[in-house]
Amino acid sequence: YNDCTSSYPNEACVSEDEFVINCGEGMACKASWDITTSKVSIPEALATEAQGNPTDPEIIESVCYTRLAEPYLVTKFERDTYYWSQYNVSPSWSYFGAHNGMFRQIPATHREQCGSYDHRRRPWFVAASSGPKDLVLVLDISGSMNDYGRLNLMK
Repeated sequence: YNDCTSSYPNEACVSEDEFVINCGEGMACKASWDITTSKVSIPEALATEAQGNPTDPEIIESVCYTRLAEPYLVTKFERDTYYWSQYNVSPSWSYFGAHNGMFRQIPATHREQCGSYDHRRRPWFVAASSGPKDLVLVLDISGSMNDYGRLNLMK
């Protein structure tokens, strides 16, 4: 679902203490969201097709493969809502930002200005995508790795 042009399947009003932006037409609340699906956001410069869709095959592929994470994101948000309700706190939103500008978030919400958000300029993304990284590889060399040529595949 695109954050600017889509209608979400289970769109509902957000309680006043959770979120404050204007809703779309016909909604009698300050904001709306859908906690059963995620939304995709793409910076305006990359959304060159009709209705703000991308033409870059890499971005399209990113949209498709991150859709596989949606059931996990929905379940995580449900569990987090239950857990944090004990403390009268709303759960954090979950999101994924790809290097190519594609951004997926749950809950699905609409943006007031389409294409205005570029996660690649946010401090959390810059910190995660630049600078040295420590990487540890744990390689299994036990006897079972000899089965079916797995040890050779690993090398």
